[in-house]
Amino acid sequence: NLKSAWSSPQIVFYDNNTYTITYHLNGGNQGLNTVNSYTVLTETFNLPEPTKTGYTFAGWYDNASFNGSSVSSVPNGTRGNKNYYAKWVANSYTVKFNANGGTGSMSNESFTYDSSKALTTNTFTKTGYTFTGWSTSSSDKAVVSDSGEYTYNNTSGSNYYDFKQFFISPPFASGDVYQVEFDAKGSGTLATYFHGSYGYLQVASWTQTDGTTTIRGTNTDGYSPITLTSSYKHYTIRWTLGSNGNGSVEKRLLFRALIGANPTVKNIKFFKVSSSSTAYADGQVVKNLMTSGTINLYAIWTPKVSAVTLNNQSATSAGSTSVTATYDSAIPKITVPTRTGYTFGGYYTSTGGGGTQYIKADGTSAKTWDKEDSTITLYAKWTPNTYTVTYNGNGNTGGNTLSSTHTYDVPKSLTANGYSKAGYTFVGWSKVKTSAVNNLITSITLGGNFTLDGDYYRCDQTTSLSDSYLRLNANMTSGKKYVLMFNAMGVPENNKLTFDFPSQSAGNRIVLKNGMNVITFTAPSNLTQGILDDNVKDDRANIALSNFVLYETNDDLSNSYSDKESVENLVTSGNVNLYALWTKN
Repeated sequence: NLKSAWSSPQIVFYDNNTYTITYHLNGGNQGLNTVNSYTVLTETFNLPEPTKTGYTFAGWYDNASFNGSSVSSVPNGTRGNKNYYAKWVANSYTVKFNANGGTGSMSNESFTYDSSKALTTNTFTKTGYTFTGWSTSSSDKAVVSDSGEYTYNNTSGSNYYDFKQFFISPPFASGDVYQVEFDAKGSGTLATYFHGSYGYLQVASWTQTDGTTTIRGTNTDGYSPITLTSSYKHYTIRWTLGSNGNGSVEKRLLFRALIGANPTVKNIKFFKVSSSSTAYADGQVVKNLMTSGTINLYAIWTPKVSAVTLNNQSATSAGSTSVTATYDSAIPKITVPTRTGYTFGGYYTSTGGGGTQYIKADGTSAKTWDKEDSTITLYAKWTPNTYTVTYNGNGNTGGNTLSSTHTYDVPKSLTANGYSKAGYTFVGWSKVKTSAVNNLITSITLGGNFTLDGDYYRCDQTTSLSDSYLRLNANMTSGKKYVLMFNAMGVPENNKLTFDFPSQSAGNRIVLKNGMNVITFTAPSNLTQGILDDNVKDDRANIALSNFVLYETNDDLSNSYSDKESVENLVTSGNVNLYALWTKN
């Protein structure tokens, strides 16, 4: 019964193969601690966790269709080459719309990474402003907002053509970023520029994208070419300014049709943005604004602009006739108008200085512009000047005459003469100081309906159609200068007096006025007798004439006035001296 101490023989197989692992990342990036090979003796290990921008990793699968369960580790003792496929789930993110000083409300909008979708159309409003777009920065501002459509056919042209441009005012600084958004279609090449006159601050770099393709450049004039397609595409171009040039020189946003091009451009929005921000048009189709989470888009507001017509209300010198006013800003300084005899008091919303004043008398802004009207008229305020009339007795021997105050464009009687001069008769007042004169009239002959009534020569011709005349008999010398002065009352509008020398075939007609009338003339060379005819030609005249004085003088006495005459506008302001006119008895 002896038994063997040996058991049955055992056969052992040893697997010394090395197996590979192939990872199919499907656009992702391999994670840390990646194991690319193993043996049956390798301890159990976890598969790495890869990453992919905008996506969440959903596990490794052993098939490209992601059927079955995901694989997270390789156990000890596993054999064979392995293929693992990364499964990804696109992240969702939220766009939150911020009114940025406006009013209203808008719901958040959900987006999925790598999927294009239009931004919700803006419903915010802001008094005095127009919505221009969205930005990731609350401080970005619109420089140009133009919803027009512009086209130019240069297919048969021999040179380029600048078919649309906007002038952008300084200052500019190195590092400033400007962005333009627009839609374009057509054929050929559309060129955009952001440059200026001699010495302008140049561009350091630029990027251009149509949402699919991005190109870059360093043209100092901002030249960015676009190969047009038959359907509209939305383009975004960003220029970063460098340090070469002068930031105070005006620049231009320019659209140019190169030779053979037929571009159409519309919905141009031009922004000044921060280097880290991005602007978007209203309703723009976007994707991948974030990889996950929430992004705030701030409304960009452009202040409304009013074309202001400046109604100068009968100014003598117009000054500025219009000005462009921007909401919430001071009105640019204007050239003020002038008006003879008046002081300018600024521009108001109503005539006569009524309503609200927006421009001061010195042409500067009186009030921040708060009108939304695209066109509006402001009216000049004018205040008539006052002036003082001082009366000079001009050699008087007695009496006094008090000065009088007058308002421009307002008739007022002169102060009654209170001066006297022995041996002389007061004739009237003159701006020119002249010596006492000898009256050359020797007699007065009346005809027709002229009659003498006290000191007045009256002509009642309201019913008679016959001519009447008043003849002044005087001795004059041919070639000498003479002045005829007389007072008139009852002169109807447009009544005319004809005065003739007897040897002349036709007379010179002058318009009579109520008050002092002054006629300056030179006696003609063919004068045969010193007689002056004054024939009243108006068949409905009813006038009274008095105080005829005719004398030889070289003084300009055209500005002479009768006693207590109603006058206006003797000067525009200040003081005027009137000198008594005397004739020897």
